[in-house]
Amino acid sequence: MPKYKTLLIDRFLNKVNKTDSCWIWLGAKQTSGYGRFYNGDLNKVIGSHQFSYLYFIGQIPNGINVCHNCDNPSCVNPNHLFLGTQKDNLKDMFKKGRGRKLNTYKSGTKHFKAKLSQKDIKRIRNLYNTGELNSYELGDIYNVHRTTINRLIRKETYQNE
Repeated sequence: MPKYKTLLIDRFLNKVNKTDSCWIWLGAKQTSGYGRFYNGDLNKVIGSHQFSYLYFIGQIPNGINVCHNCDNPSCVNPNHLFLGTQKDNLKDMFKKGRGRKLNTYKSGTKHFKAKLSQKDIKRIRNLYNTGELNSYELGDIYNVHRTTINRLIRKETYQNE
């Protein structure tokens, strides 16, 4: 093995705490918990789990993710890694109960960032449809951007209001 390869894997393994199960990445991490590692072969920073897969298992085809069996984003144990599409990864996540429950997303006036009430929406649509005010004027009155008003009018947002 070339000296450079040895140095690369040594640098990688120096940032790993091998436990009985997971190999925990101790180096730089994203806020999501996924590790980051500079891969000199590719001349770029990649996921530490991706580097582990590349080094210990093999190539990662374009458009394919390196997924975790253990559901630990800090894990770089090659025995815990598998390849899958984004769809495969999402199916695995929901199967294990880690995803957002279906139909629990609040939208429209129920969303926590909503600035408009149901009463506001009805009034805006009425004022716009009668031609009394345009989207710029309504946006100023309700303190939202005219694009918000236009999407509301076209029922792209606040569809069930």
